[in-house]
Amino acid sequence: MGRILRGLAGEGDLRVVAAETTDVVEEARLRHGLSPTATAALGRAMTGALLLAQLLLKTPKERITLRVEGTGPLGGLVVEADAFGHVRGYVKNPRAEVPLREDGKLNVGELVGAGALRVDRSLPSGEVYTSTVPLVSGEIAEDLAHYLHLPPLTDPSLAPPGHHAAYTLVPVPHNGSGLDWGRLGPEYLEKALRYLDEAGYLPGLMDRLVYTHFITPDYFQWTLNSHLGNAFGPEPVLWQTASFRPKNRSEDVKGLYLVGQSYQPGAGLPSVMMSAKITARLIAHDLGLEKAPKGLLEARG
Repeated sequence: MGRILRGLAGEGDLRVVAAETTDVVEEARLRHGLSPTATAALGRAMTGALLLAQLLLKTPKERITLRVEGTGPLGGLVVEADAFGHVRGYVKNPRAEVPLREDGKLNVGELVGAGALRVDRSLPSGEVYTSTVPLVSGEIAEDLAHYLHLPPLTDPSLAPPGHHAAYTLVPVPHNGSGLDWGRLGPEYLEKALRYLDEAGYLPGLMDRLVYTHFITPDYFQWTLNSHLGNAFGPEPVLWQTASFRPKNRSEDVKGLYLVGQSYQPGAGLPSVMMSAKITARLIAHDLGLEKAPKGLLEARG
């Protein structure tokens, strides 16, 4: 019943974890007599708890517990998982139901309502580390993603005690637009922070801010020497993504090697680190210092 799938990609630089939980969720539905939407809510929470357990737990005796308290008819849910793939959970009102969304999909967000997600990590010593974030949508998956976007919740060393550190990415035009970021930058910062506060993503944010910092396309252009302050290199359309990006060894100039977000495998910190490793291996191979794997040479050469 159910499977946890683990793997490595990018020559071992990228960890992949997936969970197949259809049978597990069906068993929970039968045992608790869940309505269709309650089944979806509990199923998403159980799957999320299993994935978090694989990512965060380090010893057999540790546990991850997710608690969702919402204002919707569901009333809330609790799920517990361990590193061995065991999971259990329940909802407060198993037969609660709401109408489908306009697109015909189950309306988990309305069933859960507004509220908070609490994550408890129980250690073998008996200590329990607890962190809480407001629900973003009540759809469970989005709320768990929001939890992971606040790094101190999983690594407290990333912020002073009692504080959080977070970042928000706001897509804007590059400097080919002619926009004055010296004037617009502070305005955009204020607008973004107020939206996160007033829309309920980070309630009370404006009253609790201790420090803010922002960068604009000017930083990418004049400090990082990126053309026009472009933060992501070629536009990430299909024909300029992943293996369609320029290769790490130039096909036009002998002895020229390319590394970073504009080249294979693409943008984002993990991809850029993989790009550096790929390029370093190609250089080492070409200098006779390392025998590069055949697959790597065929894919990147």
